[in-house]
Amino acid sequence: MSEIKKYGLIIFLIAGLIVGCEDDDPLVENSPPLTGVYTLTNMVINVDATTLSDTTLAFMTPQNGLDSLTIPAGTLILTTSTNYSDQDSVPIGGTVTLSGDGSANLSGLLPVNWGSGCQPVLLISDLGSDGTWSADTSTGIFDLDLVTDLLDINGSFVLMGDQLEVTYEAYDGHDDRVISSVRYLEVDVSVTPACLPVSTVTERVLTLSLD
Repeated sequence: MSEIKKYGLIIFLIAGLIVGCEDDDPLVENSPPLTGVYTLTNMVINVDATTLSDTTLAFMTPQNGLDSLTIPAGTLILTTSTNYSDQDSVPIGGTVTLSGDGSANLSGLLPVNWGSGCQPVLLISDLGSDGTWSADTSTGIFDLDLVTDLLDINGSFVLMGDQLEVTYEAYDGHDDRVISSVRYLEVDVSVTPACLPVSTVTERVLTLSLD
């Protein structure tokens, strides 16, 4: 009987060690080596615009006998998605340096909206700034606080091998956009272009490769 108890105890201890090892693996995965120099290879900019007030838009061609359509406030009226890469004819590029002491640097050719409201002018611009960075590996929260506020990044990150993907959003509650088409009966229909007051949510997704 004592021999059975002895072997049972040994098996129990071995099982405990195996479970302990399995529990340790996620801790290693949640502590990626984020420090280093990353090259920007791709950036996706998604914009959703929602109407702030009721408005009436005129159809370019009458639809089912109607000359216009009334859009109520709170309607998602515009959705755009634009991809920029280092392979474009006017390429983006540059580096993000994350140092072990918490300092950071961002520099390169980046898509920046220099316009506002109904006259947005997005240009690939040569920009750079120093600052600080932090990342919470347990929650996936990423923060890059730079001297130039326009380049600040506050969002979430995913590390896949040598690629770092950072996603962050910006909200503007008092924006404007030119609307030239609307969704009517599940079809996009042209309307007389009009500048409408909207709120916008702009999501940016950056893909960076560790050098």
